[in-house]
Amino acid sequence: MLYYRLRQVDRDGTFTFSPVATVVGSGVAKVLLFPNPAHSSISFLAAEATPYRVLNQLGQSLLTGTAEAGSPSINIEKLSPGLYFLELQTATGRMVQKFEKQ
Repeated sequence: MLYYRLRQVDRDGTFTFSPVATVVGSGVAKVLLFPNPAHSSISFLAAEATPYRVLNQLGQSLLTGTAEAGSPSINIEKLSPGLYFLELQTATGRMVQKFEKQ
């Protein structure tokens, strides 16, 4: 469970808090990507076949495919060294994790 509240600060420095809002997690977790940084491939854990995209920092799709269940590996040898994002579309939602290609 996640708990949130807002703090509003007025120009005179006084502040008030909103009531606490409780949010039940959607089941979407952070992707466990390894190795990171990577040289030739990245792997992650997948409970089922999962569509993926590798994006550059501008959000442009560079690699796409569907990863099999288990610990699939994505070949990133053709990518230039730099920072990228792995986007996974799962039944519980979209997950994005940053990784570095050396």
